[in-house]
Amino acid sequence: MTNFLKWSAFAVIVSAFSIMATCAYWILLPEEVFSVKRSIIPTDKRTYIAGNHVSYTVEYCKTRPIVGSVSRSIVDGVRTTYPTISGDLPTGCHTVTVSDIKIPIYLASGDYHLEMTVEHQVNPLSTRVVKYQTEPFQVIGVGAERMEGMQQQIDEKTSQFEREVKEIKRELREKK
Repeated sequence: MTNFLKWSAFAVIVSAFSIMATCAYWILLPEEVFSVKRSIIPTDKRTYIAGNHVSYTVEYCKTRPIVGSVSRSIVDGVRTTYPTISGDLPTGCHTVTVSDIKIPIYLASGDYHLEMTVEHQVNPLSTRVVKYQTEPFQVIGVGAERMEGMQQQIDEKTSQFEREVKEIKRELREKK
């Protein structure tokens, strides 16, 4: 029975060491699954109108056939986030044009850029993350300018209404 306990203890220690070694390998492995040639990517135009689509071309290399996810945001100090996309790009080095990012109609005029985060879970304990962004571009905010015009009209109507109320109150006081 003593021999059995010794071998059992040895098996447990070897198994624990193997599990720890595997976890350390998974966590510390400097494996690059996805990379982009340039971390700052030009867009097809320098100026866009709110409601239009931004287009850019990215050169990437992918070493393993792992499904990844891409998070995208348009940023000008305030971050407007788009839905995350999952997909499996082909392995190897490729060039792809992305043109499905629509600038929200409500964005104000100003300078913006797109930020992208690509994530690949390479094993149960480790996720590889690559970030890149576009060069700055200008947005002409149609929606924001309309809102400013509407606010002006509201302010003018409010002032007119307040003047009319004051006039009615004055007339009522004079009749008394």
